[in-house]
Amino acid sequence: ATTPSNSAVRFETGTSELVLSNRVANVQGSKFGSNKISTKAKIHLKLSLGQLIRDVIYPEAEPQFQQHAYFKTSVQLRNALEDESNTEESNIPDKEVILITLNRPLIFLQPVAVDRAILVWLSYKNAWEYWAEQRSSLNKEVLIATQQVIERVPISQIKEQISSQHIGTLFLQLNVQDIGVAIPITTDSFGVPRDNDSKGAIVCTVETTSISAC
Repeated sequence: ATTPSNSAVRFETGTSELVLSNRVANVQGSKFGSNKISTKAKIHLKLSLGQLIRDVIYPEAEPQFQQHAYFKTSVQLRNALEDESNTEESNIPDKEVILITLNRPLIFLQPVAVDRAILVWLSYKNAWEYWAEQRSSLNKEVLIATQQVIERVPISQIKEQISSQHIGTLFLQLNVQDIGVAIPITTDSFGVPRDNDSKGAIVCTVETTSISAC
């Protein structure tokens, strides 16, 4: 995603893995005869904010991406093992536990990245407002036809069917391991730029944390 001022947001993914297996007895150590499906997904991702630098002499050349801030991590998602599901909520029927793990999420932020982020937000905010304005100016006949189609859908019957069916309970658990935030200090207290050898940084790290939701 780019803006007219050459500010850019880049999203990159590395190797992605997805494993689905019905051999839960061997994969997850569940009891014999369980029909639970083993699901495991893993993806490496990186979200960067920076500026595109175009070659003045060779405009057809690929522009260089100067990075000002980034967030990168490895995300792993899987359903819980049978022994991991034996928590205080074990007496709840049809309980499904999803474990989400962020491995070494790293956040790097330079002061100039704040200005770049504001420019990107303003650019796409204006684009969103323009799209919303065009959408609101749709022909009234189209809106009336859409409303007539919605009225023909048996919403009440669908609601009764959903309410009569048993809905299971889903638990989500997010584990974050070795998170780190680095903010470089490029100027001193008087606003004078520092040399590369004397530059410092503010570093914040968390070894592990866990967040659960239902």
